[in-house]
Amino acid sequence: MMANLNLAELTFGHDYAERDAKQGFLSKVFLKTPLYNRIKNDQCELFIERKGAGKSANCLILKGAFEREGTKVALLTPESLSKQKIQALEISSINREETYLQTWR
Repeated sequence: MMANLNLAELTFGHDYAERDAKQGFLSKVFLKTPLYNRIKNDQCELFIERKGAGKSANCLILKGAFEREGTKVALLTPESLSKQKIQALEISSINREETYLQTWR
């Protein structure tokens, strides 16, 4: 017999995997896909996907998996890059979002 579900209490998480990871939600609901397995087994070094496709979620879950195995991991994000370099780009009249995009390129 199925329990009554209250749709108002149903959650699919936040828009950003980083928030879900901090709250412990991501590790409970993450689905290990073939992409995850290829990355974990060193068969894929780079993946580029559209916004919301799971890039951050994969990185965060993989980071935890590798750390549990004793592997040292460093996540690089636009926010973790040199503040001086980002500020230099911002001075050249590019807005903050465009600065991050240009930094990654």
